[in-house]
Amino acid sequence: MNSLIRNQDSQIQEDLTMIKDNHKTEITETNETKKPAPATIPKQKRGVQPSADIIEMARRQGRTQGRAGCKAHRFNMAFSPEVYEFIHTMAKVRGESVTAFVNGILEKAMKDNAEIYQQALKFKNIL
Repeated sequence: MNSLIRNQDSQIQEDLTMIKDNHKTEITETNETKKPAPATIPKQKRGVQPSADIIEMARRQGRTQGRAGCKAHRFNMAFSPEVYEFIHTMAKVRGESVTAFVNGILEKAMKDNAEIYQQALKFKNIL
């Protein structure tokens, strides 16, 4: 009886060790795939128009609020309740703003459909 308990105990210990090792591997894999933090945008003096580089950096990072000359393009969009909830929840899970989350999805779609997009642009320019 005691040997049976010891065997079960050692098996449990092995299983726990394996689970811990797998968990550590998953954590390192997700940390390695994270994007680096964006460069900070230099502060501007009031009343001074920012340079073109600063405007472009602000637009790319989505940090345009309160910056003169850095207005981002906007859409007023309506979502179904399920999609709206999904966007908000996933943005929170990822630690991103809703805008950053949606932009990430669209950037991935742009990469996946780059060839089709280029063909559409050629067709659009012909008309």
